[in-house]
Amino acid sequence: MTESKKTSASEDIEELFHSAKKLLNDPENRAEGVKLLQQAAEAEYVEAMYEWGKYLIEGKEQILEGIEWMTKAADAGSIAAMKQLSHYYSQGKGVAKNEEQGEMWLRRAAEAGDLESMKSLSWLLLDQENVAEGEKWLRKAAEAGDVSSMYQLGYFLLKGEVLAQNTTEGEMWLQKAADRGSNEARLVLARAKEPAKKSSKIYILGILFIVAVMVLFKIVK
Repeated sequence: MTESKKTSASEDIEELFHSAKKLLNDPENRAEGVKLLQQAAEAEYVEAMYEWGKYLIEGKEQILEGIEWMTKAADAGSIAAMKQLSHYYSQGKGVAKNEEQGEMWLRRAAEAGDLESMKSLSWLLLDQENVAEGEKWLRKAAEAGDVSSMYQLGYFLLKGEVLAQNTTEGEMWLQKAADRGSNEARLVLARAKEPAKKSSKIYILGILFIVAVMVLFKIVK
């Protein structure tokens, strides 16, 4: 098949899938939509394989066949399918609960660059007391722009909870989160600076007291 014919065939399948999606939202033509969705899935259009698998699992309760289609979509690169499989296996929804399978699919979604999965994986690993790898994924999520991960990383580093304490880096991540709208980060930063302000005031008052005593001593003398 020439390159132009491949492109044309791909566009036809994509159009078939979008037609299916429209018909599925129309109660009068839903049956036709299901038929077209199956055709697009059998033509190995990735989004269609995912949607067809989900339809079989949640709409028809044909669990085994649905999982097969969902797995095909995930293996073809569908992050949505990876996340859905992780959810099914982790929660035992429609399938036997299998936490190892759930973690495996969550990891694959994280490795594919999904921010939500990076964050979820970091929490899962930290909960398992796998601190080194949990911190790695929390950092990846923070560095990729997830504000809640910036806040959590900053908090852990500032407080020395879960991760080794590093107040300078902790404040840096909290500031990044605060700059992006995190009220929690602003509050933690404000509280962190309060002791320093109090210490500074106490120091100044102490100096003034010493000076006053010295002046008084000279006057008396």
